[in-house]
Amino acid sequence: MAERAGSAPEPMPPWHLHDLRRTGVTAMAGARRSWEVADKVLNHTQGRIHGVAAVYQRHEFLAERKAAFAPRADHVLAPPARRPVAVIRPPAPPRFVR
Repeated sequence: MAERAGSAPEPMPPWHLHDLRRTGVTAMAGARRSWEVADKVLNHTQGRIHGVAAVYQRHEFLAERKAAFAPRADHVLAPPARRPVAVIRPPAPPRFVR
């Protein structure tokens, strides 16, 4: 938008690839996906499963992982004209009230 007005766009805040993992898992939690599925998506070998369950539980949650990724895949693969435009701004600094 700033480019259309003739001014330079605001610089993007620094980010790391790990931020994408955090964002993805946060979106899954918001979509009420289970923590087991999120752990498998992140390729965590044990995650929250401990003890005997960690030894015997070998289910890969493939169908659930596919369902967790489907909404994001639909968005990414949609033609650009159909994608909603998201304006991402850095959070405002906290305001302290005395």
